[in-house]
Amino acid sequence: MLNRIEHLPQSIQPQVAQYLDYLKYERGYAQLTLKTYQANILHLCTFCVENDDLQWSKIDGNVLKQWLLSLRKAKLKPRSMQLKLSSVKGLFKYLLQKNNPSRPNRIINHTKNGQTITQKHGSG
Repeated sequence: MLNRIEHLPQSIQPQVAQYLDYLKYERGYAQLTLKTYQANILHLCTFCVENDDLQWSKIDGNVLKQWLLSLRKAKLKPRSMQLKLSSVKGLFKYLLQKNNPSRPNRIINHTKNGQTITQKHGSG
């Protein structure tokens, strides 16, 4: 499992690091929250590396559904799944706001109970 940003592919390291800096310095997130966000993002990245190649442009609603199914199979509680998804969704929104050329193509919306996933094409 990827456990540090430095273990990510070079192509996505800067985006993840910038997002975590944004959360720390501009949003004032606590250190424990930052560690949780980083772990959740790295968990998705590990899943992508194990199942294909890690490129932001390939991460879409289907990849996220597969990831959530793997979390469910691992018997994570819906609240834990929601927390992981919120961390990742925040990163994707940040990348879209920054108009990053390697941003994900789609963002997903996820209900609080962990049941419904819908896809929206990212428009900025």
